[in-house]
Amino acid sequence: TSRKFYLTKAVVQMFQERLTLSSYTKPGDLVFPNRNGGKVAEMGDVFARCFKRIGLNKGDEPAQDKVVFHTFRHTFATWHAQHSTPMSVLAELMGHSITKTTERYIQYAPKTVIRDAIGFYAGMHEDQASIDVTPALPE
Repeated sequence: TSRKFYLTKAVVQMFQERLTLSSYTKPGDLVFPNRNGGKVAEMGDVFARCFKRIGLNKGDEPAQDKVVFHTFRHTFATWHAQHSTPMSVLAELMGHSITKTTERYIQYAPKTVIRDAIGFYAGMHEDQASIDVTPALPE
């Protein structure tokens, strides 16, 4: 299947520069070949090595706490949801045909939700005197 995706000008420029360094000459050629010039079999393996090398995955954390390639999709969805991107727009950006699939990707951080709720309430009552009743947020 083909998917539409959106790139910033900086990413397009990075790809254009990468093309000059690769053996890419026509559509279908590999932009990011493996060490032997062939197709990368599993992108997650490449990222796993990188994450381990920079210390994100030390090896002793539970599986659900490991940073993996797919973590980027969850982060993307969560950040958009936290910044009020409509679910239908987010679903399209992620290539989902139904929003129910997109909803599974969203993971609200409790302290973010609390801060947003407090900020929303404070914004509704800016013209009124108030005292600080902000709870200590978990780290």
